[in-house]
Amino acid sequence: MNVLLLGASGQVGRALLASKPPGWRILAPAKTEVDFLQPQSVADYLLQYSPQLVINCAAYTAVDKAETDTEQCVRINSGACEQLAKAATAADAVLIHLSTDYVFDGLLDRPYREEDSPAPTSVYGQSKWLGEQSIAANCAKHLIVRTSWIFDADSNNFVNTMLRLAASKSELRVVADQVGGPTPASSLARVIWHLARQSVERNGPWGVYHFSGQPFVSWYEFATSILTDAYRLGVIHRVPTITPISATEFGSPAFRPSNSRLNGSKIQALYGVAAADWQCELGKILESKARAVNSATDSDC
Repeated sequence: MNVLLLGASGQVGRALLASKPPGWRILAPAKTEVDFLQPQSVADYLLQYSPQLVINCAAYTAVDKAETDTEQCVRINSGACEQLAKAATAADAVLIHLSTDYVFDGLLDRPYREEDSPAPTSVYGQSKWLGEQSIAANCAKHLIVRTSWIFDADSNNFVNTMLRLAASKSELRVVADQVGGPTPASSLARVIWHLARQSVERNGPWGVYHFSGQPFVSWYEFATSILTDAYRLGVIHRVPTITPISATEFGSPAFRPSNSRLNGSKIQALYGVAAADWQCELGKILESKARAVNSATDSDC
């Protein structure tokens, strides 16, 4: 299987490279080779190599910056997707595309299902919804995977931000009125490879799917879990006071959904994929960091 992986330097892209199926050939062009601000270059690269599978993890993800950098955000998250979808169709390739909980307004009182109507409230969310529509309209053999709150061991994500702040602050103020499912990048990568194998073998079923971690928690609850476990394992030396606040108090430029819970029953029924256990994966990350801390301490001695 020849696979074109776009966005290989991000959290999910790196996890995909680390877990690729044996014997599969991965093309992972750098940003300098495929420029999403020049959508035609995306199509040109794909048509040059004619992969059987395209996985698109590339996106403009600076949610707050997108409120003022609208043109660039839309060009990357929407315009490039249209060209990518058309090129995938021309190459008869399967296209797997990552999307987001931000396509919803977060006002429902239950987890969102795939058939719920998107109503994005931020530029980033709107651009991702436009990208979804472009892919669906231009590539029949597509899988769009909506996910939420991605984290891994090394990137600039919520887990590492909490650990960094805990080292220098005695109090952290964390939003408590936004709820979602933290999703380990490693778990998402395993699901993408599973979808790839299954969909190619069975020729579908195509469409939109939701996948995230469970149990659902607020950012405040997620932060509490991260720091409590990190302290227990010796990654940090104290747990700062964690104060719950509202999203309004936090004051981000972009509006974020208060309900980011994604219902994963469809992907489980059609592809046999269960929700990710984010607590287990977080534990593995923190245990790895603890070993690194202990190793550094031993070296100092």
